[in-house]
Amino acid sequence: MVQLDLRVSCEIFWKYEMKLEVDSADFIEPNDIDIINNGCCDHCKTATFSRLERYLCDAMISHIHEDLALNGDNEKIETLCNISSKFHIHGQTTNSILNNNNNNSIIYICTHC
Repeated sequence: MVQLDLRVSCEIFWKYEMKLEVDSADFIEPNDIDIINNGCCDHCKTATFSRLERYLCDAMISHIHEDLALNGDNEKIETLCNISSKFHIHGQTTNSILNNNNNNSIIYICTHC
C-alpha cells in the first residue's frame, strides 16, 4: 500500500487535496513499458497508467463533489461536472506515482488542458 498526496491544480478547485491509499499491486503490469506521460495525449499513456490515472482522478472528483454537495454549492457542482472529464496527471509514470520513495511527493491533478 502506498499513501498518495493528491492536489488539484485549477483556479476553481485549487483548495482541494486528499490523501489516498493505493494498493500498488493493483496497477503493476509486468509487460507495460513505463514512459513519461505528458497528460494530454492518450497515445503516450500505457494502459496501466491510464487505469491508475482514472482511479486517482475519480477519487478526487468524488472528494470534491461530496464537499460541494455538503456545502450546497450547486453552481460549482455543475462546473465540476462540466470539467471532470478533463482531469488528468502530467509528467508522471506509473512507477513514479507508486514508488515507495514517492510517499512524500505531491501528485497534481490538472483540470484545464
